[in-house]
Amino acid sequence: MTAQPVRYVVNSHWHWDHWYGTEVYARAFPDVRIISQEKTRRMMMGPALEFNRPGIETQLPAYSTARDEGRGSGSGDSAGPGRARAQTPSRDRSVLPRSEEERPHTFPNLTFSDELTLYLGGREIRVLHYDRAVTPGDALIYLPKERVLITGICWSIPSRSL
Repeated sequence: MTAQPVRYVVNSHWHWDHWYGTEVYARAFPDVRIISQEKTRRMMMGPALEFNRPGIETQLPAYSTARDEGRGSGSGDSAGPGRARAQTPSRDRSVLPRSEEERPHTFPNLTFSDELTLYLGGREIRVLHYDRAVTPGDALIYLPKERVLITGICWSIPSRSL
């Protein structure tokens, strides 16, 4: 999507489908800052590893098989008007870790408590934590000038709070 290096990755929370894979960015961009709320980092480094085990060992392989057999969730499976069909990922299961022990974990190297503000190319980017939505350290991104809210989970935040 860009020829520029990735400088920041924000992990919205500690569920496996929201932070596993961060190691790819860390390998490709050694200076990348991986951001999370401080509670999220603590969970990632301890209890989340066991909690996430079924996702990696059972749910991910089952989802991948169902998707490859055309029984996927439906999102991205078909092209609508003016949309290109999504490319089918490799069916080579050897690239998937078979267990939690085989999974390389890359933990956040920059944490915050309530708010972290970044300024990039004249844009203000706020990484925020209001309260628990799904996990104790849920984070969201807010672009105040653009009035854009980016979430990794479902939130209900009164607009006056932003």
